[in-house]
Amino acid sequence: MAAKNNAARKKKAGGHTSIVQYRDVVKSAAGSRLLAMLGIENQSSFDPSMPYRVTELDFVNYARQVQIIREKHRKEWTDEDGHIHKPADVSDEEYMAMFLKTDRLLKCVTLVVYWDDEPWDGPTKLSDLFAGGMDGDHTIQMKLNLLDVCRMTDDEILSYTSELRTVFGFKKYAKDKEKLRAFIDNNKEYFSSVSDTAPNALDELTHSPELQKIRVPRYQTEGGFNVCLGIKEMIQDSKMEGKKEMALSLAQMGLSPEKIAKAAKVSVSLVQGWIAGSVGPAK
Repeated sequence: MAAKNNAARKKKAGGHTSIVQYRDVVKSAAGSRLLAMLGIENQSSFDPSMPYRVTELDFVNYARQVQIIREKHRKEWTDEDGHIHKPADVSDEEYMAMFLKTDRLLKCVTLVVYWDDEPWDGPTKLSDLFAGGMDGDHTIQMKLNLLDVCRMTDDEILSYTSELRTVFGFKKYAKDKEKLRAFIDNNKEYFSSVSDTAPNALDELTHSPELQKIRVPRYQTEGGFNVCLGIKEMIQDSKMEGKKEMALSLAQMGLSPEKIAKAAKVSVSLVQGWIAGSVGPAK
């Protein structure tokens, strides 16, 4: 998943500067006492300017909300002739600001999802970017909500929904097939039927051709795919292919099929078949 440049961008329009906001994902979340705008920024690599980018994105959102509120009041306070009149229950200050004391903004919360294998090594709050290390009450304290996928614990990964736990777990252990197998074996109930969303995301994240082997009828279930079985057999196939390569190398060195079979821990007939080129990796 390539990192996108989702920072607010300025562009000239009719001689004026306008600010346009680009986000990976923006959602509204409503509760009994809270309404918020949730933003998600995906990062495939470390960005030392991220605290500034998130701050700018959030404040562009706040500026847009204020603009919408002012436009709403302007429309409410305009008569049929196009004249704006101050309502009796509105103070002079509120009228001038086009913003009431009771007006409220939706809180903006941005989650930075970091996918790189290397740890996040740099600023995690806006004040980290200030010269002289200024970090006091008089400065803006905007700390990143950072989800470092490859540093998540197994318990943290398993606390998410099925698609996310599959994606997070695979990404964390993608370079260590044994740990990946152990993780999935220990949590089989979560990986026995995963929707197509997870393999799609994993394919985008890892660009692994091996993942395409899971999306076949053999591993298909009523609700999606048996990722547990698919990855387990994928790892087994990879191991057997490695043994085959080793066997062919040893055969070229003059070792007998019996000695090769003992070293590779497979049957003599399988080694003989590999050498003869008559069979492929065992399933």
